[in-house]
Amino acid sequence: MLWRDAARLEAGQNAEAIRDCTAALRRDRREADAWYLRALARSQTDPAGAVSDLSQAISRDPQEAEAWKLRAEIQLRRGKYEEVVEDSSEAMRLNGASAEILCLRGQAQYRRGAYQSAAADFEVALQYDPASETAAKLLERTKESLKKLEAWQLPALAGGLHSFIESVHTAQLLLKDSSQ
Repeated sequence: MLWRDAARLEAGQNAEAIRDCTAALRRDRREADAWYLRALARSQTDPAGAVSDLSQAISRDPQEAEAWKLRAEIQLRRGKYEEVVEDSSEAMRLNGASAEILCLRGQAQYRRGAYQSAAADFEVALQYDPASETAAKLLERTKESLKKLEAWQLPALAGGLHSFIESVHTAQLLLKDSSQ
């Protein structure tokens, strides 16, 4: 039955796939694939439900890297950056790194303000896929943010409280820019 649900997902029949997966889970809640497929179907319309389903899938099959990766993708959209870093790191531990998963983790690092870590992820992503426009754009944006931050941190170190206040203001502007 799960093959039918996968086909429905490919055809964009998410409601039917959710219904069928829910029925399969009523019969056997141990079925990790049913939890994963239902999460995939729910990911656009019910991200919190999809995360819950993925947590169920992971608890039943913790070696399934795709479940960790999908949960990280959804958590990024939800603004749960710590969880994204944890889940994407686990997906890489299980299945190896890729440009896609490194960009995912790097975006979470960036949103957390960990620009150095974000830049490192984007640089490694470009080593995996030198043609990745996404990784290149994200790296460029991160380097620009680092330059802005460094330009405002130096006066704070040398110039006392006034410069520190200016640095805080700049950091607030950077956070505002990064959320756009």
